[in-house]
Amino acid sequence: MMPRIYLDEFAPRSNLVVEEHIVTKPRFEVIDAHTHCGELFAGPNFEELFDTEEFVGRYRAMGVSHVVNLDAMYGAHIDRFLKKVAGFEDFFINFGTVEVSRLDEPDFEHYVYRTLREIAEKG
Repeated sequence: MMPRIYLDEFAPRSNLVVEEHIVTKPRFEVIDAHTHCGELFAGPNFEELFDTEEFVGRYRAMGVSHVVNLDAMYGAHIDRFLKKVAGFEDFFINFGTVEVSRLDEPDFEHYVYRTLREIAEKG
C-alpha cells in the first residue's frame, strides 16, 4: 500500500524538456467572448472608472480584435454605454436584453420586439 499524500504535499517534477517559445501575440485574431464593461462590471458610475481608449488599446495590443460585452443592457443603460465607448463601436459586441419584470404585461411580446429592434439599431 502506498503512503497517503495530501494535496498540499503534492509537488510533481516534470522530466519533460522542450524548447521554450515565448508568444507575445496570438497567431490569429482573438475575440474575448466574456467581458463586462458597463454597470455590471463597475457599478452605476462605470463611465468614470476606466478610459475607453486605454482599455481598447491594451486589448488590441494583445491581439484582441473584439470583446463581447455581456452586461445585458436595454433602454437608458445601453445609451449610457454607447456614449462611453463612442469612437470604438467596432470593438464592442454588446449583449442586449429586455426588462423581464414586464413578463405579465399584456403587450410583453410587442415590448420585447420593439426593445430588441431598438438595441440592434443602436449597435
